[in-house]
Amino acid sequence: MSAALHSLVCDIEARLARTYSFPIATSATDCLLSEEAAVEFSVVSEQRAAVLIREHEDGAELGIGVYIHRSLTEQLERMNPLAQLQNSNLDAFCVLVEEISHFHLLVNRALDNRSVTRLELEWQGEIDKVLLAGALLLEQTGSPCFRQLAHMIFDRSTTLGNDVTLYQEALHYAARCWYRLLPQLKGLTAQVQWAIACQELRRTYPLHWTAKLEAISRL
Repeated sequence: MSAALHSLVCDIEARLARTYSFPIATSATDCLLSEEAAVEFSVVSEQRAAVLIREHEDGAELGIGVYIHRSLTEQLERMNPLAQLQNSNLDAFCVLVEEISHFHLLVNRALDNRSVTRLELEWQGEIDKVLLAGALLLEQTGSPCFRQLAHMIFDRSTTLGNDVTLYQEALHYAARCWYRLLPQLKGLTAQVQWAIACQELRRTYPLHWTAKLEAISRL
């Protein structure tokens, strides 16, 4: 793993940890899989990225890894979002954010001996794409550009691969959450927009899925 990719993953997970107030028990940088290692987790060749879980033969513990396709890591290294987030690297950045989000939600729930559904994982990943892209844009441009990001990520996205229905449902609920939140941010300064978004989303993070849906409906 290059130094640039290592710094980017560390930056993403540090932002998630600060936003949702959890300690980083295990860093995703220690669980990034090479192309060769991913084969052991039965990754399929067309996958762009995934958090992969493998149960050990004795069933006593699980192995977890984060797979990011080489084409994405090369793009992120060429156009580092920490230097400038733009249209040309937004998709690759969002893919990485989504997988790091999945990784830490799985780890956090495992440490608390709590389960998490696939739908909830995918929902949290979609939520975090807008939040963390907004964090970089706030630092780089002075505005989190939440509305523009929500439009690009939710309204202009294409769902591919397996489990299309599940991904579309997660996208639907994530869009509902952000589009309910955005009117509350209108007219506020950029820093206040950011603070309110973090405050509202922090409340939903530890909730189980049904409670998350109820929280969204109250926004």
